[in-house]
Amino acid sequence: MKTAYLLRGIPGSGKTKLACQQFPGAEELSADQFPGLRIPATYEIAADQFPGLKESHTWCLLEFEAILVTGKDVVLHNTNIKRIWLQPYLDLCKKYGYVAQVIHCEAVMYPDGSLATSINTPPSVAESMRLQFEPMLPTPKLGMTMQDVANELEGLGQPTAIALDMDGTIKRTRSGGIFPKSPDDFVLNKDLIHLLQLFPQSDIPVYILSNQRGVETGDKSRDFLAEELRLLNESLQRENVSIEGYFMAHTQSQPSMLVYLPKSDDFNEIETPYPAYKPQPGMLASIGLAEDTLWFIGDGHTDEHSADWQAVLAYRKEVDEVCYYIPIELAKTVFEQVF
Repeated sequence: MKTAYLLRGIPGSGKTKLACQQFPGAEELSADQFPGLRIPATYEIAADQFPGLKESHTWCLLEFEAILVTGKDVVLHNTNIKRIWLQPYLDLCKKYGYVAQVIHCEAVMYPDGSLATSINTPPSVAESMRLQFEPMLPTPKLGMTMQDVANELEGLGQPTAIALDMDGTIKRTRSGGIFPKSPDDFVLNKDLIHLLQLFPQSDIPVYILSNQRGVETGDKSRDFLAEELRLLNESLQRENVSIEGYFMAHTQSQPSMLVYLPKSDDFNEIETPYPAYKPQPGMLASIGLAEDTLWFIGDGHTDEHSADWQAVLAYRKEVDEVCYYIPIELAKTVFEQVF
């Protein structure tokens, strides 16, 4: 099938080298090839040719179409950091029945860890282009906005139950890794512990929730998780923090979770009213259905990591009960105002 390979990325990201070496048989094209735009000996942009930059892209688009007319494969390597700049090439691919494979070249890293740079583009200009780069398929903005935060805090009253995210909120690994190397590989978040000591825990039960897909994939055994929770609970008890239950979502799709209840030392799998794995609402629903006002404190509320915040939104939609999300960064302010 006829294919057009559309390489895009900031200067110095390896587009040209990749285009010239990895697509045998394909016609290679770039706006940099516009006659007179560059000095071949040094490959530096000729100062008197800057007015021709716009014309170079008009020329490149015409050359691109001329290649498509022949039916040959083509590899294009322009920066095209904006989708609108790439669109005319996609339109031509559609017109001539070509598959368009868009390839984002991000960086060339040398063995010593340093990154390649463009000899023609000042670093400040390249960085500005990087910040303006638009992905072909933008990631949805799922994190909290400032308005979302304001809405959560407006009229916030005392909860009847509090749920805490586990990793990154109540604890982190002592080893510095993302995942614990052993059941006792954790350090408590002392700031949050202090806040939990501010309210009467006998009246407001506290739960800990966490996604633990490693159990499903085999990266973490149930015995490992059970021991991890027992040791965590012992550490919290020494800090005079009582946890009603630990809810662990161990499968992404099923309405079930692993539950550790410290008072009875039980560790079992139970069904949930909805799929439990955040951002699905099953874990929150297992608490909130019995409570009037639920708080959920977590660290997952950015565009890159929004599972905690999205779980609260899903809970409100499915259960239609009161649940407030409190970013861990604002927990101190909220606790001091409410308690």
